[in-house]
Amino acid sequence: HGAMSVVGMDDAEGDLAALGSSAGFGSRAASTAGATVNTFTVDTPIVATGQRLIVYNGSHPGSTLAYQSSRVAAQFPTAPDVVIINSGHNYGAGSPAVYLTAVDDYISALHAVYPAARIIVSSQNPEFSPAANRVAHARRLTELRVYALANGYGYVPAHEAFLNEPDGGASLVMGDGIHPTPAGSALWAATFDNYLTSKSLRTP
Repeated sequence: HGAMSVVGMDDAEGDLAALGSSAGFGSRAASTAGATVNTFTVDTPIVATGQRLIVYNGSHPGSTLAYQSSRVAAQFPTAPDVVIINSGHNYGAGSPAVYLTAVDDYISALHAVYPAARIIVSSQNPEFSPAANRVAHARRLTELRVYALANGYGYVPAHEAFLNEPDGGASLVMGDGIHPTPAGSALWAATFDNYLTSKSLRTP
């Protein structure tokens, strides 16, 4: 969760300096609620080849996709090539139908402005006790996979990656039963990296 941020990767040193400002990523005091970015790495090949990568983060603490659906133009000042949808925890006891309608509505709002944007959908980590809506959350994520594949969207199986851990991912989720630990975040990132790697492979 976090405020929207914009990161341009064509100027590594300038970008990293900007990350410490209020307009980018910054550290938080221990008493302040929210996430802390511990590290941010820019791969040299991206800079060396002259490619430009801009990351727009449109998350907002406690929001559902209705928030993002009403702010598509603000989220993306320029046309995005790929949009990653990673949501789900904030739907409480909502049914899969309610959640998937929200995903559909967001994609419709996005494509109304940027029809060529490609879609990748990511599931999230499972929830554990004491989270009150862990069963509903699991049902939504199960249906999300079916939905993404049926609609031809990319799908990152983060939920499945947690479940495949020996303890079902319980040790990778914080004491609130909802948010991933740093190790859980690392697993999610590795899962996404594996997804991108698999899509980059081509059969001769």
